[in-house]
Amino acid sequence: RGSYFAIGMLAILIASPIIASSKYLSPITRGGYGFQFVQPVSTTMMYYAAFFIAVMCVFTAYKIITSGFGAKLLAIREDEEGASSIGINTTENKIKAFTISAFFAGLAAGPHFAFQNYIEPHSGFGLLLNIGPIVMVLLGGAGTLYGPVLGAVIITFVEEFLWGTFTELYLTIYGVVIILLVVLMPGGIIEWLKSRGVLPKIRAI
Repeated sequence: RGSYFAIGMLAILIASPIIASSKYLSPITRGGYGFQFVQPVSTTMMYYAAFFIAVMCVFTAYKIITSGFGAKLLAIREDEEGASSIGINTTENKIKAFTISAFFAGLAAGPHFAFQNYIEPHSGFGLLLNIGPIVMVLLGGAGTLYGPVLGAVIITFVEEFLWGTFTELYLTIYGVVIILLVVLMPGGIIEWLKSRGVLPKIRAI
């Protein structure tokens, strides 16, 4: 739970490309050589596939946030021991939430590798690719419906601008921008707008 869970997931992320490149799995994964993912797919087709997955993610998140299951997850987030004391099975509900999020993360990887048309361990488990979505969520607002969408749009434009303008200092500037945004708006943009009365303080936003 908590930071231990986050550290454990980070350790798995770092270890995964090493394990996939090991002599035991190399016959299957071809190690660092990788393999072609799928036959080339049109950019238009991949756009619609990614758009459909994004819409499905938002719809699923809305149904969860406005359901009893979502209320249980909020209770667990705020006070896990307190939630357990009122009869909520915290382990079961956390596994459900983890499974749903992992499913959509894996689903979203499909259009990414179809666009790349090639997959190998370090591109499949790249640190930046996995940390990026977390940063998007924190920027937009964790625990909100539209926060991750807003964060994804902003971060994508910032990444593209910095990558195209400051080739050598791209990652450094990107890191500084993220730190400033998190420090200035620790609850994310959506929560910041809610605190100032711009948006109503309801769960389904």
